[in-house]
Amino acid sequence: GHVCLREELEHVDDYLRIQELRYPGTFVYVKSVDESLLDIQILPFLIQTFMENSIKYVLNEETENEIHLDIHRLDNQHIRIQIWDTGSGFPEDVLRGVPDSMGESRYRIGIQNATQRMMIYYKKQAQIHLYNRPEGGACVELILPVTDGNGQPGR
Repeated sequence: GHVCLREELEHVDDYLRIQELRYPGTFVYVKSVDESLLDIQILPFLIQTFMENSIKYVLNEETENEIHLDIHRLDNQHIRIQIWDTGSGFPEDVLRGVPDSMGESRYRIGIQNATQRMMIYYKKQAQIHLYNRPEGGACVELILPVTDGNGQPGR
């Protein structure tokens, strides 16, 4: 199944608001979304999975961090979703994809599941990049094709 981006973002916003109430002072949620993309179809829970991951990292930080969600057009056929934070970044083993003790792998399984769902839904047209930003903080970048919901390229 799929939902329009507008609905998906409403769920993400609600989720983030709840987390802000649960963990006051740990993070601020900052969103930048191209309004013209709100009606495109997207795989549900994709963004939230990576948001959950981001929150889990910033909860361990000493200071209040920002969690950003940026969604913009990459070109006519693709959108770029970036979920990034101002924390201390992904541990090295996450970037290398090395399995480790149970603690971390729970979160890695979330990423793996999301990646698998993404690859099945978007075939080979989707990309995912995990990296640490030069200025610090973790970033997950998703490149997704703009589809009409049947997996067909949209307008």
